[in-house]
Amino acid sequence: EVRNSATLCLTALVVRVLGFKNTSAGQGQAGKRAITGAEFFQRFPALHAFLLSELSRATEVLEGQRGGRQVHPSLYPILILLSRLQPAGTSLAAAAAVAAAGSASS
Repeated sequence: EVRNSATLCLTALVVRVLGFKNTSAGQGQAGKRAITGAEFFQRFPALHAFLLSELSRATEVLEGQRGGRQVHPSLYPILILLSRLQPAGTSLAAAAAVAAAGSASS
């Protein structure tokens, strides 16, 4: 029950902070209402150092294992968060401009 509640809270937080990932077949990248990493870390500057330290700790745990590979539990929410960020060169305005140029030429 606790894990389920934590997952629901993480999902609600990611959607609230980063927006929905509502892509459809026709929209491509322009359909994603997401922010870039630079925009995210400008809004939440303290998270940069925290996420970096957590990623470093999870990497050390992974590298320290000999036989089986088990991912550190704190890695999953961080990777979910980072996966929802757009690359730096594709902000919403740039993605909308590319989509508009593509539809105008069709």
